[in-house]
Amino acid sequence: MRRVSILQLEEVGQLLLQIPDILDVYERGGGNFPARVLAWLKALEESLKKGTIMAAGGIATLRGELLSGESGVMPVDICPRDTRPKRKHRNALAVRVLKEAELLVREAIADDGNRVAESMRIAYQIVVIGMKKGLLHQSDLPVEEGTWSVLERDEDILSLLVHMQATVGKRDARLMLTRSLSVSLSE
Repeated sequence: MRRVSILQLEEVGQLLLQIPDILDVYERGGGNFPARVLAWLKALEESLKKGTIMAAGGIATLRGELLSGESGVMPVDICPRDTRPKRKHRNALAVRVLKEAELLVREAIADDGNRVAESMRIAYQIVVIGMKKGLLHQSDLPVEEGTWSVLERDEDILSLLVHMQATVGKRDARLMLTRSLSVSLSE
């Protein structure tokens, strides 16, 4: 199973954080609400494809459903068959698609999010131990191979590094250590 990187998760997270702004368009009565949802779905789909997150197919399907609604073919539960679709029907479909997309993506990245959160806690532990032992300093930012090697030689830190690397990979582990060290030095 391919691990989703922390940067990919953050990119998807940033897209999810756009949902309130998109709904603000709807709340203000903006006529371009379905178009805004379509653009967001396309951006989300591209981000998921780039990260090889399988939910990309589900997002594409939802985008297709919204495109179908825009061309006048509405689901019966939103617009009865004998009724011509109106703006309110297109908006209702866009809201439903947005809700389903958010749920689909949240479920798709939940395990990766938990994995990253666990590794971030380990990174903070490593930084605290490394700083107390004098192994980590301001000059170690960003955490590169040399600093990693110094940390690997410490018995108290080695098992934490191995666990973190096995959980997120070495590149993300170094990124997390860099972030954790940066935060610790600023406190």
